[in-house]
Amino acid sequence: MREEAARTRATARQPRPLHDWLRLRKGAMPYLFLTPTLIALGLFSVYPFISGILFAFQDIDWIGGSAEWVGLQNFERILQGSTGSAQFFKQAFEQTIVWTIGVVGGQLLLGYATALLLNQNIPGRGSSAP
Repeated sequence: MREEAARTRATARQPRPLHDWLRLRKGAMPYLFLTPTLIALGLFSVYPFISGILFAFQDIDWIGGSAEWVGLQNFERILQGSTGSAQFFKQAFEQTIVWTIGVVGGQLLLGYATALLLNQNIPGRGSSAP
């Protein structure tokens, strides 16, 4: 009896085989598969988004590599200034608003008209939708 207990203690102390360490629980496997995608998403989407926001609040000398924190001065200069870049921004902003309203409104009207046409009784289509 003592010999069996000593053997079981000895076997319990032995390191587990390598395949036991590599075996993952069922719940961990999807996260392991998602890891490369999440890393790529962070590198190519989240990092540029956050750095772009930070750049908007700095006065950056791209040639010299120096950056000075200016806060909202960049936005103030664009919105209230009369320089060429401020005028260009205002013109581009107005054109973007007009374009967005036109495209979204046009798609909405076209989609609604198409839905109304397809909801009509068409010969050979079968029974009409309620």
